[in-house]
Amino acid sequence: MPSGQVVYSSLARDIGIDVASQPHYLSIVQGRDWAVGDLQLDSTGHPTFTILRSVRDSQGILQGTVIAVVDPDKLGTVLGVRRAGDAAIYLLDRQGRLVYRYPEANTTWEARDWLSMDPTLSRSLAGEESIHPLLAGHGLRRMAARAPVYSLGWVVQASRSEEEVLAPILEGLGRHALLFLLTTLSASLVALFIAWKLVSSLRQLHYQALELSQGKRGGPVSVVGPAEIVDLASAFDTMSEAITARERQLTSAADEQRKLAARLDAIFRASSATLLVYDARGSVVMQNDAAQEMLGYTEESRCGAMEQRIVKPLRTETPVSEPLLPERDPVARALRGEVVQGEVLRLHRPDREVWVSVYAAPILDDQGEVMGAVATAADITPVQQLSEMREDFLRCVSHDLRTPLTVIQGQAQLLLRAVGKEGIDGRFVQSAEAIVSAARRMAITVKDLVDAGRMESQQLVLNRQPVDLALFLARLLNDSRGGLDVDRVDVEIPGTLPPVSVDVDRLERVFTNLLSNALKYSPKETRVLVKAVFSGEEVTVSVVDQGSGIAYEELPHIFDRFYRTGSVGKMEGLGLGLYITRMMVEAHKGRIWVESKLGEGSIFSFTLTRVGDS
Repeated sequence: MPSGQVVYSSLARDIGIDVASQPHYLSIVQGRDWAVGDLQLDSTGHPTFTILRSVRDSQGILQGTVIAVVDPDKLGTVLGVRRAGDAAIYLLDRQGRLVYRYPEANTTWEARDWLSMDPTLSRSLAGEESIHPLLAGHGLRRMAARAPVYSLGWVVQASRSEEEVLAPILEGLGRHALLFLLTTLSASLVALFIAWKLVSSLRQLHYQALELSQGKRGGPVSVVGPAEIVDLASAFDTMSEAITARERQLTSAADEQRKLAARLDAIFRASSATLLVYDARGSVVMQNDAAQEMLGYTEESRCGAMEQRIVKPLRTETPVSEPLLPERDPVARALRGEVVQGEVLRLHRPDREVWVSVYAAPILDDQGEVMGAVATAADITPVQQLSEMREDFLRCVSHDLRTPLTVIQGQAQLLLRAVGKEGIDGRFVQSAEAIVSAARRMAITVKDLVDAGRMESQQLVLNRQPVDLALFLARLLNDSRGGLDVDRVDVEIPGTLPPVSVDVDRLERVFTNLLSNALKYSPKETRVLVKAVFSGEEVTVSVVDQGSGIAYEELPHIFDRFYRTGSVGKMEGLGLGLYITRMMVEAHKGRIWVESKLGEGSIFSFTLTRVGDS
């Protein structure tokens, strides 16, 4: 690694070693392509030295270093040194320590420190060639020649016994000179041979590393040398193959990402729905053509629209160009991690006012942190306009139809009482009763239409209050006498039933509709039962009749708008009664259902919440 820490080694114990402070590693950091370290003890106490080769990219930036750890005791096998007579050959590092000797012999670490024993060695380490005598064991004298290896900073020494060296001199000056020259030349050749054997293998790794840094993939590296260098070449080949495979994977993944991005961008741009993407600050970073059309600005003014908001609360009149995100703004809520669905908002534009339904959701990174938001908005202005038109219609129906119906119903009732006082009966009484009945049905129909419209537009407001259900039913039945055959109604409500939280007027409509249907579609000699039970957190109310019942296939639709069952003879009304009943029960957060079989009567049940649970 460029940091100097060993991340891979053929010896597991060396992984993690830090060589950043070693001089030979610093020379690599400073720009050298290769370097050879001095002799040192490894973790097992055995002398070794290292050979380093840099791995750089196409810009020459250091990406890593390949290190070979060499056992100096094995250099003889690689170098194949041969000597003449009793000649000895020595290889010393920059610190003056003996790296290798021939003939080979076990040497202690202390005995390898030649510089401390022979200070003249410092001149050879400084680059000076020399020839000098030296004293060997048993009083033997030898002649030694030293030559520096300039590319390494090391020194090669060759020595022979003084007797062997001087004997030819005694035979002749010329022969002595020749032997001296051969000795010096041998020492130089040995030094060059050792350097060549080490450097040639590293040069191959160097060329391969250069090609690797330039994206080229050569064949396997073939080197000759110590086992450590051979292992290093093998590791280099493995690394090259792994890099090649990884690059193929990355290239394939990048191609897939580009294709996916292109498809998503095409879908985003072509979508007819308004789509906007916000960054973490709430600024628009992407929008499609539909969003541009809805917001009302051109592509040329996009930079100025980066702070534009399409979502503002209905209650504010603030222009949309203001970069403030209100607390309830759907995008602000999405940037806090909330998913917003179907928020109806009003957008103010210079040319018109637009109503939109907004959906917003956060965009999360791999750690689940919010990095932005996406919003889609649908233009519901036509729907809003229809809703306003419906409100106008409902107001018209409520005012312009109810008033004359009230007059008709009141006058018909006066006429009916007047006919009775005068003792007139027969056809005149039937006609007056028909007018009263028809006016009542029409008033109920108008009221159903108005209430249905308000509930569908979610404008029905409940005025809840605590109600004792038994007292409520007693009053309702008493007030309905004359309009309903209340004498056929039985009530079973326990005295322990808790009060319920209801809107009295709306609950009265629920009971009136259910009792009216039960009395209408059951024989006159049968009874209708109203009962209530308390279970858990809610009160369940049931209206039980003994009528003709409802066909099984009609049960799922019985509470649908404008649905009129065909199970019972003549059909009356618009089919809004049970629909209104369901809407009012659901407005109370309750449920309503029916159980029925043809010929066995029906049970209509609904739930109400007790006081304190609504």
